[in-house]
Amino acid sequence: MSQAYLLSCECGQNVSVSASQAGGSAQCTCGKVLEVPTLRRLRELEPDPQADTADANSRDHRAWGVRQGVVLAGGLIALFGGMAAGVMQYAAPQPPGINLELDLERWAEYVDQMTLLQTWEHWHGGMQRLGVADSQQLESYRRELQTHRFLQRILLGVAIAGAVLAVAGGCLGRGRKA
Repeated sequence: MSQAYLLSCECGQNVSVSASQAGGSAQCTCGKVLEVPTLRRLRELEPDPQADTADANSRDHRAWGVRQGVVLAGGLIALFGGMAAGVMQYAAPQPPGINLELDLERWAEYVDQMTLLQTWEHWHGGMQRLGVADSQQLESYRRELQTHRFLQRILLGVAIAGAVLAVAGGCLGRGRKA
């Protein structure tokens, strides 16, 4: 901020002038137009102590208020909720799968030697012997996946709530004149 100085008028009052007014003119409350000295001569005048207070008040006025705090909080909530949901997307539980490294020819020969009844029993009761996960593993995976999706939806909800909060905070105080 620029320094302000006191310029004396013939009426006895002091007029506060700033360095940006140097070489120009200022009007006293009595109505008289005063000639503001050049910058070099202006600095010889007495500094205006009230101008320092006005500068401090204007700095305080520019400090963050509730509106900026709400926008920041909402933005951070949206950011971290979205990031956590995204990480969860890539950390999803993997399904128990078929062992792809099986020697398929060997299994084909094995199945070809079975009777129809043996094939059915093997299929119905022994899927895990072919490398396919059993029903207990599948059920465990389904529960884990269900819990994972539930938590992911909660985090997305938190992210959306944070975004709404940020937008609402941005709208706080709009339309009011300061």
